[in-house]
Amino acid sequence: MYMEPQAFEQTTVNGRPALLVSAAGQTAVYWVVDQPGWVTIRGLTPEQNVHRQIVDHTAVQVSGTDRASVLRIARSTTVGPKPQGPADLPAVLAGINAAGRAAFDGASGAGMLAAVTDPTLIRPALDRALAARPEQVRQIRLVTLYESLGDLVFLSDTELVATWVTVTRPGEQLHPNSRNAELRFVETADGWKVTRSSFCLVMMTTVPGCPRFP
Repeated sequence: MYMEPQAFEQTTVNGRPALLVSAAGQTAVYWVVDQPGWVTIRGLTPEQNVHRQIVDHTAVQVSGTDRASVLRIARSTTVGPKPQGPADLPAVLAGINAAGRAAFDGASGAGMLAAVTDPTLIRPALDRALAARPEQVRQIRLVTLYESLGDLVFLSDTELVATWVTVTRPGEQLHPNSRNAELRFVETADGWKVTRSSFCLVMMTTVPGCPRFP
């Protein structure tokens, strides 16, 4: 298997140790914001593992096409303290579980959109997919939303990201055929919903033209 060569460079971002990784014309810089240490990104050989694994940390990544732009953006970024999350965690878990399962309940067809933000923007693409390949759409379902609370990252009291999500795709067995993704949820006046962007990212092969961005 061919792997693009990677170049590693240690640097600093606002006084904190950071790692620059360059490959295939893309550059990314990673740094830890809530305790000192290196983010673990393993290289192709042990010699490239130039950083240590640390526990319970928050890391930031800035990506771009060139080193100067990436570092300029990174060094102008202000990162606040990690949000603590909502006080009523059981209610939030119930809300995102219901929203996640409803948003990826292919058997409900267009009913999935009741659990997604901006449903009117998604509806034309979903209607086309239901007309062209109804069986594929109707086989979609959520299998796993998270394996532990550590898989949930609270961005605020009303927004979070589930970082380990499995959604089945049609035509394959459960695990070989599943897709691992991240889902972002927001709390609205109608309860918790999956954001349009993350819904369309998961559904992009089943619902071509699903609008991730405005």
